[in-house]
Amino acid sequence: MCATTSRPARASAWCSGTGTRAKVRNFGNARTTPPRFAEWFPDSGYVPDDRPSLEIYRNDPFDTPENALITDVLVPIRPA
Repeated sequence: MCATTSRPARASAWCSGTGTRAKVRNFGNARTTPPRFAEWFPDSGYVPDDRPSLEIYRNDPFDTPENALITDVLVPIRPA
């Protein structure tokens, strides 16, 4: 069963055919972007589960300057 919710930390629960995932959009280099999941999880009612995470590149990381990269990070979650 999938449910969606939003939290002020710019993360949200996102439902797909593979289950529910927490989604964050990173702008710029992902290594330097603060982890927004840490802000979102405590009050979300969800915890991470053991399925693989996904990264969706919204522009080409080979042709885009690091400061212009856009990446959606989806972490699998389950109800707490």
